[in-house]
Amino acid sequence: MSGGRLNLVLEGERRYAVEISAGDQTWHASLEIDPAGHVGFGAWQPPDPPAWLCQTATAVMRAEWRARQVPDAPPWPRRITRWRRGPDDV
Repeated sequence: MSGGRLNLVLEGERRYAVEISAGDQTWHASLEIDPAGHVGFGAWQPPDPPAWLCQTATAVMRAEWRARQVPDAPPWPRRITRWRRGPDDV
Protein backbone atom coordinates (compact mmCIF):
# COMPACT_ATOMS: atom_id res chain seq x y z
CA MET A 1 0.00 0.00 0.00
CA SER A 2 1.34 3.45 -0.80
CA GLY A 3 -0.51 5.47 1.81
CA GLY A 4 -4.00 6.82 1.93
CA ARG A 5 -5.91 9.95 1.11
CA LEU A 6 -8.59 11.63 3.20
CA ASN A 7 -11.10 14.13 1.78
CA LEU A 8 -13.70 15.81 3.97
CA VAL A 9 -16.33 18.19 2.61
CA LEU A 10 -18.47 20.27 4.98
CA GLU A 11 -22.19 19.47 4.73
CA GLY A 12 -23.44 21.30 7.81
CA GLU A 13 -22.25 22.47 11.20
CA ARG A 14 -19.81 19.77 12.42
CA ARG A 15 -20.95 17.34 9.68
CA TYR A 16 -18.76 16.21 6.79
CA ALA A 17 -18.96 13.90 3.80
CA VAL A 18 -15.89 11.64 3.99
CA GLU A 19 -14.01 9.93 1.19
CA ILE A 20 -10.96 7.87 2.01
CA SER A 21 -8.87 5.95 -0.46
CA ALA A 22 -5.95 3.57 -0.29
CA GLY A 23 -4.46 1.97 -3.36
CA ASP A 24 -7.26 1.48 -5.87
CA GLN A 25 -10.05 1.31 -3.25
CA THR A 26 -12.29 4.17 -2.10
CA TRP A 27 -14.78 4.34 0.78
CA HIS A 28 -17.50 6.91 1.51
CA ALA A 29 -19.38 7.80 4.70
CA SER A 30 -20.62 10.75 6.69
CA LEU A 31 -18.85 12.03 9.77
CA GLU A 32 -20.25 14.11 12.61
CA ILE A 33 -18.48 15.57 15.61
CA ASP A 34 -20.69 16.36 18.58
CA PRO A 35 -20.30 19.42 20.84
CA ALA A 36 -18.22 17.35 23.30
CA GLY A 37 -15.71 16.41 20.56
CA HIS A 38 -16.77 12.80 19.93
CA VAL A 39 -16.42 11.73 16.28
CA GLY A 40 -18.97 9.36 14.77
CA PHE A 41 -19.11 7.84 11.29
CA GLY A 42 -22.17 6.82 9.31
CA ALA A 43 -22.27 3.53 7.41
CA TRP A 44 -19.30 3.03 5.10
CA GLN A 45 -19.83 2.24 1.43
CA PRO A 46 -18.32 -0.26 0.79
CA PRO A 47 -17.93 -1.59 4.33
CA ASP A 48 -14.69 -2.04 6.26
CA PRO A 49 -12.27 0.76 5.32
CA PRO A 50 -8.75 0.54 6.78
CA ALA A 51 -8.85 1.30 10.51
CA TRP A 52 -5.74 3.48 10.30
CA LEU A 53 -7.47 5.83 7.84
CA CYS A 54 -10.53 6.06 10.10
CA GLN A 55 -8.18 6.89 12.98
CA THR A 56 -6.57 9.58 10.82
CA ALA A 57 -9.97 11.12 10.06
CA THR A 58 -10.84 11.05 13.75
CA ALA A 59 -7.56 12.72 14.73
CA VAL A 60 -7.97 15.44 12.09
CA MET A 61 -11.50 16.20 13.23
CA ARG A 62 -10.53 16.25 16.91
CA ALA A 63 -7.83 18.82 16.06
CA GLU A 64 -10.40 20.91 14.18
CA TRP A 65 -12.79 20.63 17.12
CA ARG A 66 -10.07 21.79 19.56
CA ALA A 67 -9.36 24.80 17.32
CA ARG A 68 -12.99 25.84 17.78
CA GLN A 69 -12.95 25.79 21.58
CA VAL A 70 -11.75 29.39 21.86
CA PRO A 71 -13.64 32.68 21.80
CA ASP A 72 -14.14 34.01 18.27
CA ALA A 73 -13.18 30.63 16.79
CA PRO A 74 -12.81 30.40 13.01
CA PRO A 75 -15.57 28.66 11.05
CA TRP A 76 -15.28 24.96 10.27
CA PRO A 77 -13.20 24.42 7.11
CA ARG A 78 -15.25 23.81 3.97
CA ARG A 79 -12.80 21.18 2.75
CA ILE A 80 -10.03 19.19 4.43
CA THR A 81 -7.65 17.02 2.41
CA ARG A 82 -4.82 14.97 3.88
CA TRP A 83 -2.45 12.22 2.73
CA ARG A 84 -0.86 9.83 5.16
CA ARG A 85 1.79 7.18 4.80
CA GLY A 86 0.38 3.69 5.32
CA PRO A 87 1.30 1.68 8.41
CA ASP A 88 3.32 -0.77 6.27
CA ASP A 89 5.10 1.93 4.24
CA VAL A 90 8.74 2.58 5.07
